[in-house]
Amino acid sequence: MRFGTVQPKKQERVAEVIALLSFSALSNNDKVGLIMFSDQLEKYLPPRKGRNKALEILRDVLYLEPVHKNTSLLQALTFANHILKKRSVVFILSDFMDSGYDKPLEILAQKHDVIAIQVLDEAELRLPDAGVLSLYDPETGDTLYCNTSAKSLQNNYEVRVSKQQEKLAKDLAKIKVDYIMLRSMDSHIKALRTFFEQRRRRLREGR
Repeated sequence: MRFGTVQPKKQERVAEVIALLSFSALSNNDKVGLIMFSDQLEKYLPPRKGRNKALEILRDVLYLEPVHKNTSLLQALTFANHILKKRSVVFILSDFMDSGYDKPLEILAQKHDVIAIQVLDEAELRLPDAGVLSLYDPETGDTLYCNTSAKSLQNNYEVRVSKQQEKLAKDLAKIKVDYIMLRSMDSHIKALRTFFEQRRRRLREGR
């Protein structure tokens, strides 16, 4: 989630969304907690009420440096299934560029109201025409060089991303997980407001 080619970067956008959700819960007098993960649990804050809890969550999201570099949604969802006993609203903030997490996500969705918030950088959706670039993967430490101006590469990239996004949306809908995708450069407040208004209307109508 640390990748980014424009401001704000994905990690900063995630922090903003978490702050918005946390203080929204605070205004509703709801409990709020946090699970931060890499390929292992990095931080767990049990659900609590209060402004101090919201501030603690925001501080950890902004400043906690993960011990591990890789990412595993499987591990995070397995932990959530184990630790969450009462029915809850669960927000999953991730780029969802992972695999093997389908079963624990389905189990989580059967017990809780799950909302998937995917945060992507613009370059993860559309390859920029910027000539030869070096792409560094902070999770693996690998560096890849590619000519982003090649039209064939741009077209193949967009087709692949489009198929991946369609599959993700379809898979989430199948297990009744609400889904929204946020671009790191877009206004998340407007997008989330529209999303939650549509969700409330749908739930009111029993769909």
